[in-house]
Amino acid sequence: MREASISGSGQRVQAPTLSVLLLFSCQRGVSEGALYRHMKLFLIFSILATVSFLSKINAQTSTATLDHNGELTTFNGSSSFAKAMEAASEGDAIYLSAGHYDATDITKPVSIKGTGFIDDKDNGLEASVIDFSVKINLPEEKGLTIEGIRFDDTIYIESELTSSLFLHCGFKGIKFSATTKNFSMNGCINHQNIEFCKSQENMVFNNSHFTKIQDESDGSSTIYFKNCNIEDFTYRGVNFDHSLQTATIENSVIINCPNNRSGITWIKTIIPSNSGYLPDGSQTKNCWLLSTDEINNLWDGDWWELKKEAAGQYIGTDNTQIGIYGGPHPFIKTVYGPRITQMVIPTETDDDGKIKISITVDRHE
Repeated sequence: MREASISGSGQRVQAPTLSVLLLFSCQRGVSEGALYRHMKLFLIFSILATVSFLSKINAQTSTATLDHNGELTTFNGSSSFAKAMEAASEGDAIYLSAGHYDATDITKPVSIKGTGFIDDKDNGLEASVIDFSVKINLPEEKGLTIEGIRFDDTIYIESELTSSLFLHCGFKGIKFSATTKNFSMNGCINHQNIEFCKSQENMVFNNSHFTKIQDESDGSSTIYFKNCNIEDFTYRGVNFDHSLQTATIENSVIINCPNNRSGITWIKTIIPSNSGYLPDGSQTKNCWLLSTDEINNLWDGDWWELKKEAAGQYIGTDNTQIGIYGGPHPFIKTVYGPRITQMVIPTETDDDGKIKISITVDRHE
């Protein structure tokens, strides 16, 4: 067995005088080949879990692990994300354990992955949360990936992003102050305003929920919404202006739409019948016009899932239900890839002076 060293915050992080044995078990029938392909992530998340346990002993609950070409460095405490970002290079990955982190500007094209954006400890879900506002300002024609993070304040995208992905995140607000190219958002919940200040090129939103979308841009854009919900909670619905004139909205649910511009293409989408400006027939393909009461009666529970009858009635172009739970990648509350669902750490060593840690990993395809 090969020993792994983990450096952390300028110090080596290890269990004093103890050897640690990690035992992996996988759920959902993970094949041997799939286990091999994801072993690196299993190892990283296992190290995060172990370090998180050791950190809690020292009253530190947030741990960032920087992966630089396979070399892992850990940082502890609320400032650990900022320290990992400072130490990172282009192409590195930063893994965040459950906990709260001080905000820091994202200035390098890296991937940032957390445990998810939902706190539901009864079901084994704890979020990776970045507090306060964040600015993204990358070098020209660079992109990044952000997965499984909850942002508790606005994200300001101030530089052009190329080929970027936001996956299974929770946002309080996003302001696109620069043009993006080939940007995707999948499986996200957006609790406040998303604002476009510049035109966008090939922007795709899948299986995501929005409170309000506002467009202040200065030109036309290519924006595509598929299996999304756009609702009226805090704000008064959806404001389609300027560049969203050329948007395509497919297999989605619009709860309130006071301003519809003539260039939007609607496909297999629920539209409120009392909208101030309904789309004309040439741009509406097999859509449903429902009253506000009918739309509000579609949902089952707090997570915008259609009731069973509605899910069978409102079928999209791919023969699955419309809304965020339809399509090839329905919305889920857990992150994709490996997720630690159980970790057992004995309070005493065995006869050989070792601690045997049992970790159960669940991987969602």
